[in-house]
Amino acid sequence: MAKPTTVIARPETTPDEQRATALEALLEGASDQSGALLEGLALLQALHERGVLEALVAFFQKGDAALGVAMDTLAEQPTYTRGAKNAMTLAQSLGELDEPTVATTQRMVRDGLRAFATAQRPAKPLGVFDLLRALKDPDVSAGLASVIALLKGFGAAQRQSGE
Repeated sequence: MAKPTTVIARPETTPDEQRATALEALLEGASDQSGALLEGLALLQALHERGVLEALVAFFQKGDAALGVAMDTLAEQPTYTRGAKNAMTLAQSLGELDEPTVATTQRMVRDGLRAFATAQRPAKPLGVFDLLRALKDPDVSAGLASVIALLKGFGAAQRQSGE
């Protein structure tokens, strides 16, 4: 009867064969994901052209030391600290709003700024009767109603906070 095999002889691959296998797998993966790779390369090129890539590489090479310098800089400058706190407060406030409200408000502000930017300066100063006449315009009336609602909200919040 034959004796059981206790040692399995695996074929040895040379480093050149390993490289060739890895290169073949890499080329196959690159051809499968060519669109994503091209977009990634375009992103890297844009980051490189603007100097952002170099800054990121330096930041990550320095690691904790760079983070320490950044935090020390923030701590030494009260305006930076306040700015970071204000940004966090603003982000929290925006997070409390529902998406349709934000979208509607953004559209109204955008359209209002466009109208403001294209408005012609009146040839003569507006008088009281000109203002009253403008109130008959449905857009002016709707805008004024929105501003009044905004002021009501500000006033209610101010009274609640006791300021």
